[in-house]
Amino acid sequence: MNSFAQDLRYAFRNLSRNPAFTAVAIGALAVGIGANTAVFTVVESVLLRPLPYHEPSQLYSVRPTPKTPTPFEMGAMSDPLFIACRSATTAFQQLAAYDGGNWNGTGFGDPVAIHGQEVTTNFFATLGVQPQFGRGFRAEEESPAAPKVAVLSDSFWRTHFQAGRDVLGKSITLDGVPHTIVGVMPAGFNPTDEMWVPAVLEPDNHHIAFRQAIGRLAAGATVARAKAELDAADARVTAEEHGRHGETEMVIAPLRDSVVGKARPALLVFLGAVGCVLLIACVNVANLLLSRASARKQEIAIRASLGATRRRLARQLLTESAVLGVIGGSLGLIVALWGVETLTQFAPSNRIPRIDEIRIDGWVFAFNIGVSLVASVLFGLAPALQLTRARQTQNWKEAAARGSARAGALRSVLVMSEVALALVLLIGAGLLVRSFEKLRAVNVGFRTDNVTAVSMGLNGKSYESAAQVQRFDNQVLERIAHLEGVTAVGLVNWLPMSNALIMGDFKLADQQPPPDVIVAKPAVSPGYFRAMGIPLMRGRAFDEHDTLKSAQVAMVDESFARRFWPKQDAIGKRISFADHPQAGDWMTVIGVAGSIRQENPASEYMMIYQPVAQVQVSFFLQEVSFVVRSNENTANLAPALRAQVWSVDKNLPIRSISSMQDLLYTSTAEPRFQTRVIASFSSVAFLLAIVGIYGVMAYSVTQRTQEIGIRMAIGAQRGHIVNMILWRSAALVAGGLGIGLAGAWAATRVLKNFLFEVTPFDPLTFAAVSVLLALVALAACYIPARRAAAIDPLVALRYE
Repeated sequence: MNSFAQDLRYAFRNLSRNPAFTAVAIGALAVGIGANTAVFTVVESVLLRPLPYHEPSQLYSVRPTPKTPTPFEMGAMSDPLFIACRSATTAFQQLAAYDGGNWNGTGFGDPVAIHGQEVTTNFFATLGVQPQFGRGFRAEEESPAAPKVAVLSDSFWRTHFQAGRDVLGKSITLDGVPHTIVGVMPAGFNPTDEMWVPAVLEPDNHHIAFRQAIGRLAAGATVARAKAELDAADARVTAEEHGRHGETEMVIAPLRDSVVGKARPALLVFLGAVGCVLLIACVNVANLLLSRASARKQEIAIRASLGATRRRLARQLLTESAVLGVIGGSLGLIVALWGVETLTQFAPSNRIPRIDEIRIDGWVFAFNIGVSLVASVLFGLAPALQLTRARQTQNWKEAAARGSARAGALRSVLVMSEVALALVLLIGAGLLVRSFEKLRAVNVGFRTDNVTAVSMGLNGKSYESAAQVQRFDNQVLERIAHLEGVTAVGLVNWLPMSNALIMGDFKLADQQPPPDVIVAKPAVSPGYFRAMGIPLMRGRAFDEHDTLKSAQVAMVDESFARRFWPKQDAIGKRISFADHPQAGDWMTVIGVAGSIRQENPASEYMMIYQPVAQVQVSFFLQEVSFVVRSNENTANLAPALRAQVWSVDKNLPIRSISSMQDLLYTSTAEPRFQTRVIASFSSVAFLLAIVGIYGVMAYSVTQRTQEIGIRMAIGAQRGHIVNMILWRSAALVAGGLGIGLAGAWAATRVLKNFLFEVTPFDPLTFAAVSVLLALVALAACYIPARRAAAIDPLVALRYE
């Protein structure tokens, strides 16, 4: 212990004598370790930390999946299938279902749009979480005749009921139906949900499958046994519903995978990127230590001659490295705090699951300490071994010469390593930047300037029939059209750039479409295409004469017409959405609209438009957005739009009023965030690499001062000296680029699913980034080269 304390005192004293070296080394480590700690904090909170439920390892998601690929994304159960599975399973102690719901809430101030879940009554018991006060649901409350009840989230209770404990027994009206509040869930429970109500299961409803299922495995049961039970139930129900056998199977996966699955690839890419940043930082510090080692060769040789063993000397040097690592790691925690706040602040809404749980905890502290110590070994081991090789050598100068040669070779390897690592990161960032620029350049097919969208949900008894919905739509359209400055107004059930739409198959009267082709099916009003600036390519748009009393009509987009009638006129063709069309189910195509991007700029779906006035099922009209083209900006127009909606229905909450420009911007939030994060890490790596290259070449010039003086004394010109230094630098940079290109070729494969219209091996990106890094690296080497050319030969010859 005494010798260790002595090593620590000596390390602090030695580092304090070289403040510039110490500051640069600690700064590089703080950035590298801090970035790793920040990203690990997110990874640990989202991917590694157990879900906040009782025995979360026993919780599994359950979903039916086609055995062969289909264009439909399945995963939800119909009510008959869930009931059959719940009855059949003994492997699951509990099997619960839930389905996302949106309600219009009234009775406690202004009308509010509420997001929550319809859940089976055993939902809370399955998760092992009970209300903080009040109660959960009772089994009999799944009955249609049972009194309507609701459980609130902690945040909704605090916001709308001022955290009053007397909330139990109060009534809240959802879609016109009074519900009694019976409980309040603990803070942090499923934070994206505001309310839960009992699901009313319909045993005979085979047509709609919206239920998501989760199960708690019974003690001693296996997933294989659970799958066998549920597959049998699925086969029975599928045969009863559709007369088909063996087309689907039940997939049972840990619930955590379902919760965080889509975020996992991006977070792991971030973790790999910051790992490269840390390696570059360690290489930089190792190079600094190697450069500093030349001034300590005599010191080490003297200590060795006085009896210090190689092990004792190495321990002293590694202690100094550990001090640097620990101080860098401590400052890295400060960097991590800022980094975590920045990551969560700029993360796109609802794209990172469990974002409210992200915090620095004991595991993060342990990671920080571990990374600091590992980094200390990484950057400290090579210099320590290099220095202690010369122990007990009688000829210090001879040992120094041999050590300098070995150190020079090691520094060259390290320089090539950081060039290679920086190139891998920069190429990855370049690919993402090119991809994002292509995404931004996409022509979405409509004009976003001066267009405002007002979105709401038409639920409840007031909007049970399509006629009731259409009556509301027409009244609001008429009132908005009379607002000053409004030049066009229309409506659509699924707004472009809202990441939502109805998809499905279709029938054609003159041909059989491929079974794997699906289309988007928006319902729109007359005026929609004009308001959105969607061009009419052929035929006519919908007008006020297209009603239930007139012939059924449809419009298709240009991509649909080009796909199915490439050499014919689409006008007059007939389409149906019915599985087995009868005479009255056919719609005649009256127009061809320009193709648009519906969900986001990267999505390409063919479109079949219906007039709202001819849709007879209210379910397809419950989501509605009015699109308004005007001379006013959204902020100025919003109060008037609210007033017009509330003049028709004062109890209808408006979910959002947004400009289409904002919606388009938000639709690219996820790739923008990913690009910014990787570009930021790559920029740090780039700067560290350039500083490292400059430092090594500057030290190399210092070490070769005598040699340069001799060359100049015997006639070498300054230009020759500059070329000599630059050629050596170019060789190191070229070696690093070669290794980096090979590494990037292997590493960029993981970015395939993040790229849009750019391949992971895009030659332009590989070439441009390589040239840029080479030019900047050589520019960093040019400064030491110029300094070498300015050396006075007489001074150089006396240099020791």
